[in-house]
Amino acid sequence: MLALHLNRNLWGQLTILKRVLPLFLCVVFTFGTAGAQENLPDTLYNVAGGEIGDRVNLDISAYIFHDVNRNGIYDLGDRSMADVVVAVGKNETAIAAVRSNVNGFANFPTSIHLETASITEVGTYEFAVLPPPGTKITTGNALQIIEVIELPDTGRVLGAVRMPDPIGVSPYTFIRGTFVGELPALVTVLQNGEFVKSGDIQSDGQFLVPVAPGEYTIQISDLERTVHALNVPVDIGTMQTAEIDVSEAITIDFERVAPLGLQKVPNGYAGLGWFNWNAMSAQITPGSIGYQNGATSGTTIAYTSSGHPAEIYREDGFDVLEANLTISWPQGEGEQVVFEYFRGETLIASDTVGLSAYGPISYQPMISDVTRVSITSLHYWQVVLDDLVIVLN
Repeated sequence: MLALHLNRNLWGQLTILKRVLPLFLCVVFTFGTAGAQENLPDTLYNVAGGEIGDRVNLDISAYIFHDVNRNGIYDLGDRSMADVVVAVGKNETAIAAVRSNVNGFANFPTSIHLETASITEVGTYEFAVLPPPGTKITTGNALQIIEVIELPDTGRVLGAVRMPDPIGVSPYTFIRGTFVGELPALVTVLQNGEFVKSGDIQSDGQFLVPVAPGEYTIQISDLERTVHALNVPVDIGTMQTAEIDVSEAITIDFERVAPLGLQKVPNGYAGLGWFNWNAMSAQITPGSIGYQNGATSGTTIAYTSSGHPAEIYREDGFDVLEANLTISWPQGEGEQVVFEYFRGETLIASDTVGLSAYGPISYQPMISDVTRVSITSLHYWQVVLDDLVIVLN
C-alpha cells in the first residue's frame, strides 16, 4: 500500500510538472533576455503568426425576422424566424438556396478556392427571400442586390461591400372558426360598432374572414363575441357567446420553468396540473423550426412530450381564454389538433385546430369552468404552446 501511495504521488507530481514545464521554461527564457521580454506578447498570443489576410472563407448572411408590429423595421420586440428559404443568383440564374437557422440567419459561404462555397467569384448577386405560405414580406426588400468583392491581401477570400438588410416576415391575419347551427348563415365583422365586412359560412359550418390587425366583434345569428386579431391569425373554435370576466386573467409564459433548457412542467405551476408537457428553451434543439417560430414571449415554450396526448387540469375549474399554438416541424404543416374540454367526467366542448410550423395561431376558445383539457395531435406531432391565458376559478 505504501509503494502504491508513493507511485500515485509520483505520478501526480509528474503530471503537474508536465503541465507547468513549458510555461516555466517560457518564463525563464523571457526574464533571461531583454529581447524575449519584448516579444513575449507575440509569443504567447501568436500575434502575426500568419498573414493578416490568411483565411479561407467567410459567410454572407441574410437575417430573417418575424415583424411582430408589422412596421417594416427590425426593432424591439421582433423575433428571429427559422426555416425561411433564401436564394442567391447571378445574372438571373439561381446558384444556391438555404433556409434560415433557428437564429434567423441564412448563411452563404464564399470562397474562390473552396468548391463547397455558395459564392465563388466576384460580381453582382441577387438575394431573394421566398416567404412561407400564409405570410408576406413587410420590409419591401424581398430582392436585394449585393456586390461581392475580393478582400485585400487575401487572394482568395470574397466578401460583400454591404451585407443584406434584415428581411421582415409577418402572417396574413384572419379570423376563422366553426358555427354549429342552422345554415345558410352569415358571419358579420364589426369594429367599434361599425360594419367591416361579412361572409358566408360554408356548408360544413367553417368560416374564415381576412381582417387587418385589430379588435373586432363577430356576429352569427343570435351569437356574438369579441376577438382580438393583433399580429397572428385567430381561430375561435366553435362560435359561442362568451361571457367571461377577464379582469382576473393570467398569462402563462413558461419562463423560468426550465433553467437548464429542458424540464417537465411540474404540477402546481400557475395553479394547474400538467400531464405530458415539457418546457424548453425554444432554440435548444438543432433545427427546431416550430419551437423557435412558436415562441411569442421570452425564450421558453411548452410542448407535448414526443407528440403524445397531453392534459391540463384543475379540480376547482378554470376558464380557457386563449393560447398561441404552433406545430413542431415543417413536416407536420397543417396538422389537426383536437381540444376536448371536460367538466368533471362530462365532455362539454371540443374543437379541431389546424397548425403551422412557421408561426403561431391565436386560439381563442373562451370556454368557461372546465376541470380538464385534453390536447391530441392526430399524427402525434409535438404541439408547441406559449402565452396561455386563463382565469382560475
